[in-house]
Amino acid sequence: MMDANADFQKLIPQTLPERVQPYLAYAHLLVKRGNTDEAASYYNLALSCIDREEQVHPEYFNQPLHFFRRQKDDDSTFAVLKMAVNRLPNDFGFHLMLGDYYVRQGLNQKALEEYRAAQSINPIDQRLQQRMENLLLE
Repeated sequence: MMDANADFQKLIPQTLPERVQPYLAYAHLLVKRGNTDEAASYYNLALSCIDREEQVHPEYFNQPLHFFRRQKDDDSTFAVLKMAVNRLPNDFGFHLMLGDYYVRQGLNQKALEEYRAAQSINPIDQRLQQRMENLLLE
């Protein structure tokens, strides 16, 4: 019985349609089972399928972003943030997160650029104003 279950588990990824949401769901299942290495691969597969979607939604980036942050994978976190900003240029939150990422990396000029992009979307956000003031005072 155990072998049949293991064989079935191996078939699941092969039956998934090459779309974002099925890969995200499977990656989430892998995380729950403690298989973070394989989950990372499926999060990347999900992101690689974004061109196949009629509409791109912020949720497509949020789940992989949170996963890679928890894994302390700065390179993948950065890649997801850049992809999100490129695909959803009017999303305030992704510009803010990318700006925060740049601050943590010590890239204050790039952070300021992202914060300014966020400001053009939501000019009255207090969190953003505080971040920009802190950067300009350094």
